[in-house]
Amino acid sequence: MLKNFLNYKSHVTRIGSNQVKQIPVSERVVIENTHEAIISSEDFEKAREVVKVTKTKSSSKGRNSILTGYLECGCCGGKLTKGKASNHNFLCVNARYRTDGGCRTVRVEEKRIQEILLNAVRLQVSLLEEQDSKLKARLSQKESQILVLQKELTQRESEEKRYRHQKMRIYEDFVEGKLSREQYLQEKVGIAEHLEELSAQITVAKKTIEELSVKGQEDHTEITENQRFEEYRGQELSETMLSALIRKVIIAPDGGVEICWRYRDELLGEDQTAAR
Repeated sequence: MLKNFLNYKSHVTRIGSNQVKQIPVSERVVIENTHEAIISSEDFEKAREVVKVTKTKSSSKGRNSILTGYLECGCCGGKLTKGKASNHNFLCVNARYRTDGGCRTVRVEEKRIQEILLNAVRLQVSLLEEQDSKLKARLSQKESQILVLQKELTQRESEEKRYRHQKMRIYEDFVEGKLSREQYLQEKVGIAEHLEELSAQITVAKKTIEELSVKGQEDHTEITENQRFEEYRGQELSETMLSALIRKVIIAPDGGVEICWRYRDELLGEDQTAAR
């Protein structure tokens, strides 16, 4: 959600002074959505993530890697860096400060983690091919069911309208003396039974159509999200690929790797996180 600051992030310490003091974040007043957003909140968050990673890379002079900013320590949650430019291993930035030794064992070779991530993306793409085929077939089936139900619904609503007109007509016939009281009541009961049955059928049809439509939209959304992987088919690992598909990669002391995707993991059938 986009935010607008009501007061400033800093203030002059005294009138006439050039000294500026930062205001703590906890003391800043924030009012959300005071102006119409130029971009959506979702696009804003994505852009902020990219800026965050870019800042992390810029701060590592001479040590840049497309992986910088994505690797996290499985012990403390700190970032992993390459240290010297010639170093091929990523190490926990807090290793020298931790006395328990856990962070000191967290390391991974750049070439190895790149291969793991690229293979993971390729595996996701291959699995999504099969899943997309099933999703599209399921979506097509739902759409066919909806068409059949909509046709039946139209027929039932037409019948309901006809019985309501018939109900009015027999009443008029009764008032005009064309029907006896006994005949009128008998026909009225029969019409009421038909209307009750039709009303129940119409309610069920509408509910089923709504449920199928919601599930169909979910399938459509999933197919659209899967296409984000498709565009990286056959490509080598790149910063664009990492930014689009991966939130972070956690490196455990035993060398284990956990990939946190921005989307559903098709290998495990879980959202966002996949163990490797």
